Amino acid sequence: MIKQLASAIGLVGLIASSSSYAVQAASDYLRITDENGKIQKTPWVTNTPIGSTNTTAERAVIAIHSIGQDAIWYYDGIEEAAQLAGELNNTMLYSLQFLRGSEILNNNLQSDLEIKYWANHDGWKNGEPSVNNCAENTSTVGEHESAGRAYSETTTEGGTCWGTFCWGGTEVTTWYATGSDDELGTDSSSSVTLFNNSLTSDWFEAGNCPDNVGTNPGYSSYAFVDVVMKELLDETRYPNLKQVVVAGHSAGGQFVNRYAAG
Repeated sequence: MIKQLASAIGLVGLIASSSSYAVQAASDYLRITDENGKIQKTPWVTNTPIGSTNTTAERAVIAIHSIGQDAIWYYDGIEEAAQLAGELNNTMLYSLQFLRGSEILNNNLQSDLEIKYWANHDGWKNGEPSVNNCAENTSTVGEHESAGRAYSETTTEGGTCWGTFCWGGTEVTTWYATGSDDELGTDSSSSVTLFNNSLTSDWFEAGNCPDNVGTNPGYSSYAFVDVVMKELLDETRYPNLKQVVVAGHSAGGQFVNRYAAG
């Protein structure tokens, strides 16, 4: 039974303020399916993946980063603290990472439409919904070309050639989606739907957003913590859990205080 929820712990001393180097996205994900059947995920680092069983652990620590957004660094800090205290084998560790659009691009994650991101630091630390990262646009092929979402190539078909000299034939213009080169046909007036990550303007694909993503609304950063908390309430898989600590530093501390206030 969970007996204590610490609303916020400043990790000063254990974890100093983040430096200004480029943020490295964690390679693992907290992945959930929302009520609409759409996939939502955010990077994280943990020693106890969702769905695991730990019958001995008595404590869980959920760390929320500052505006440096280095979840890996924060995880290393709480892991070292647990190890120094002789409690590492008795503690489940979770360090969530909430990225902005710039970090998605810097880590080349824009092709994964399931990853949530926020427009700015105020968004994730205030529990606001993430940005809707799959955008659809239905227009004529010609309009797509004018907007830079498509391009065209003209070739001659059915001509007669002698060496490099050709005559006759019919010129045919074919349109393609920018980036993916998906063929869009030969009629500039036909209506076509293209989708792309809303962060990018140089890669479009024909069709609608993937079914597992859709043009789903954003997902609150608080909801990801809710998922972990609900997981930890399962007494059949965590029968000896007595304490859950939600810890944040700087912007992460603001996040935790607001989260605890509901």
